[in-house]
Amino acid sequence: MNLLTTKTTTAVWILLCFQSPTSADDEDRYLTLPQIISKYHYPVEIHHVTTQDGYTLTMYRIPGTSTAKPVLLLHGIFHYAAAFITAGVGHALGYILADAGYDVWLGSFRGCPDSQTHTTFNATTDPKFWDFSWHEMGLFDLPAMIDYVLEITAQPSLYYVAHSQGTTAFYAMVSTHVHYNRKVKVNFSLAPTVYFSKPIKPLVVLEMWYHYIQHLADKLDVYTIPPSNKFVSQTLPVLCGRTGRFCDELRFTFMKYFHGTEVPEGVLPVLVGHAQVPVATKQILHFLQVMRSGYFHWYDDKEDRCWGYGCGSRRVRAYNLSAVTVPTFLFYSARDCMIHEDDVVRLCGELGGGCEGRVLVADRSFNHGDFISGKRVRELVFDKVVSLMGQY
Repeated sequence: MNLLTTKTTTAVWILLCFQSPTSADDEDRYLTLPQIISKYHYPVEIHHVTTQDGYTLTMYRIPGTSTAKPVLLLHGIFHYAAAFITAGVGHALGYILADAGYDVWLGSFRGCPDSQTHTTFNATTDPKFWDFSWHEMGLFDLPAMIDYVLEITAQPSLYYVAHSQGTTAFYAMVSTHVHYNRKVKVNFSLAPTVYFSKPIKPLVVLEMWYHYIQHLADKLDVYTIPPSNKFVSQTLPVLCGRTGRFCDELRFTFMKYFHGTEVPEGVLPVLVGHAQVPVATKQILHFLQVMRSGYFHWYDDKEDRCWGYGCGSRRVRAYNLSAVTVPTFLFYSARDCMIHEDDVVRLCGELGGGCEGRVLVADRSFNHGDFISGKRVRELVFDKVVSLMGQY
């Protein structure tokens, strides 16, 4: 078996196992997000908003008083609105903000299990449903959610907090739809994924193999990760075993890779249970394009047909980050496996006067996933976010 075949087989096994049955017995991993929120005696509302290009998105609200200021929270890749809840009361940002008196809105981007409805396409049978990257999340999803929240609350602006890909989509939005700078009081970016100057080795390998991945996805009609075709549904029971224990262990290993600190006791099974979210292949490819080019730019369709690095000299359509004027705080850590401090410094310098500060987490073991569910995330990140909110 040659090297390409070996690595491809390994990758397929890992991707397939992300959507297997689960075996842990923690109750919260099996409950829906509204059920979890209600279980801990918080009020919850379910809202739906349709984007300009036809996707129906689900939003969850933990309402405050009639005068409470709205906060919109957006998740990272392979996650959905539950990202800001599953760490539990006293640890999760959604609860912390609700306790602080804010009107909390939790959004789920297109493609998430609760946002898989479209006016024309069927998420299960129509590949065209999945023809999007985080570019469309920024240009369509976020404006729709922001406008909806402001309409319901009768407020002129809101606070925005996002982790990872939620930050990427935000910068795509405000650099393109410039008037949305006025609709956001303050932007808090937790581990902002815009530049990747020193990616970890697995990302380097993926970036080097960009065209093989793109070509393989086209040939096998893989338009989501994990794949959702008939082959997968027939193969999963064999790969994962009767109880799904093998794939459970793989998911636990993957989640731990993105955490440098411990998660609160009993939280990891819940995190894993609510992180089985399909992602459009184009989302991954768009990130890899940004890594290859070194620029923060729109999805480049021509790159998909351009083999080799020689075509990298073509001009790409870059997002105009100088148009971003909303007050912004960038939270980052020294050990983040996705981004480097240099990437945060570069982003801050390119924003159009909106970078209010860079906040380095005072824990050298703090990793990318810890910004959502690390054991000390409240002390190191969330309390600071709430404090800064109070100043605006």
